[in-house]
Amino acid sequence: MRRKRRITTINIYVIQYLIFALGAMTFIIGIYLYNQEIFIAGFILGITGMIFIFLSYLYARMGAKVIGTNCPNCYGSGHINIGTGKSAREDTCTVCQGTGKMYDKAKMHLMKEKDKRNEKLEEKNESL
Repeated sequence: MRRKRRITTINIYVIQYLIFALGAMTFIIGIYLYNQEIFIAGFILGITGMIFIFLSYLYARMGAKVIGTNCPNCYGSGHINIGTGKSAREDTCTVCQGTGKMYDKAKMHLMKEKDKRNEKLEEKNESL
């Protein structure tokens, strides 16, 4: 059985930093070339550097969403491994109840209300 690779906070921040560093270096080299009167190459590298810097910002925003919603106990998989060796077994995560996601209290309340409404509609449909 192949396991999904976990996305951790460290991975997200390291990748974001590397994208930003690449963009910053490319932008600085572009400015240097532009000042050396190699205008086209400097302009292209400067624009490429700005694009990488913007992409690192977007990656950080998407990473923050992943960090904010994945369960910290099971890392978003919905299950945890208990025991080692022959006694190893997989169990449903007790923190997120197997969903792999963490929700704030307001969203949990809305989800419970929606479930109650669905149950009432099902009862009405069954009685008809």
